[in-house]
Amino acid sequence: MKALIIAAGCSARLRPLTSKTPKTLLDVGEKKLIDFILDPLIYLNLEILIVTGHYGGKIKSYVKKNYNWDISFIHNSQWKEENGISVLKSEKYLRNEDKFLLLMSDHVFNPSFLSDLIEKDPQECYLCVDTNVNNIFGLKEATKVYIEKDRILDIGKNISYFNGVDCGIFLTTPYIFDVLKENVNIENTLNNAMKRLSTEGKLYAYDITENFWIDIDTEEDLRMLYEFLETYGWDSFQTYK
Repeated sequence: MKALIIAAGCSARLRPLTSKTPKTLLDVGEKKLIDFILDPLIYLNLEILIVTGHYGGKIKSYVKKNYNWDISFIHNSQWKEENGISVLKSEKYLRNEDKFLLLMSDHVFNPSFLSDLIEKDPQECYLCVDTNVNNIFGLKEATKVYIEKDRILDIGKNISYFNGVDCGIFLTTPYIFDVLKENVNIENTLNNAMKRLSTEGKLYAYDITENFWIDIDTEEDLRMLYEFLETYGWDSFQTYK
């Protein structure tokens, strides 16, 4: 099975930290953000593809130096565009897959649930969600979801009613490429693709509420991740072992 990691953007909100370094290579203790994503995927024996763009050469150099694994790189020269473009760049590598993981390089999470998630029949797409909405840091900026039973019926940053948030981890099928290509002339975001899947009844919720996760957008997010690891121990992110 394959896993696709999106790591193409310039991370403007984290400047000056990202002025000369891609976000995914920022240090958190003795690890870099990308390590939190790659380590569990390798443990699960997944073939990995990384879409790079801004400072892509630095990401490729670090990964090749530090990982002896089957990791391929896809360059997105349109990295200033929406994240759906980065996913589309991977189509020729994933079109014939039954399903694949789709991950953001700046969404760090306790990976204990991954082995169960990859066994699911995606029915087009599973989206990992957190339903503890009263305890979400940065809720205003989060992508919200409305869930009934196991289906996500609505998704977006500004939906009027929600009972969960998008954690940025997907198990999907190549159908996502068809949906993204239909949006090519509008805002081509993953959120819009998920919106389309939800209206078709093809977007399912996978609840990871009990697992720590964080979307790294600001220096405060980085501090929160470091403080969590210092408080609960770095081994708390090794539960996939």
